[in-house]
Amino acid sequence: MGANDIQATFKEQDADNIFKALTTGGQKEQPDKYNTSKLLEILTIRTLGPALSASQKPKIILNTLTPGFCHSALMRSARFPLNVAAYIGKLILARSTEKGSRTLVAAASAGEESHGCYMVDCKVREPSAWVRSEKGMETQKRVYGELMEILERIKPGITGNI
Repeated sequence: MGANDIQATFKEQDADNIFKALTTGGQKEQPDKYNTSKLLEILTIRTLGPALSASQKPKIILNTLTPGFCHSALMRSARFPLNVAAYIGKLILARSTEKGSRTLVAAASAGEESHGCYMVDCKVREPSAWVRSEKGMETQKRVYGELMEILERIKPGITGNI
């Protein structure tokens, strides 16, 4: 994964148990855990969407999105020097929260063309090249399988609702 490909380093991708590996690390790893959580969302929806389509359950449209880099309080607990970099970055690059919210509204009102897809700037877009790569697709299957096992341990039979 190159820096231009995805924002998460996702070093846990090769662990025996991805979700267990995600529980390790301290405060300094929190920014990457945030990025990784967004990547896991994309990987999960890319499998869950088609699974829902194949089921006999009532149809729903499931998608994932990014509002982009917006003014928010997300970095309020960041420490130096990340807090300074985030402040300067927001001044130069961030869009308003209103503009960022447009993709949320677009995703909520999107039709079947968005089902199981990733939306950016109010349009369905391809996720990173890594997500679409062989390694990404293999990791996607692992993430989905592990997540289903976790959910079954919490509430046996829950995955039968898909």
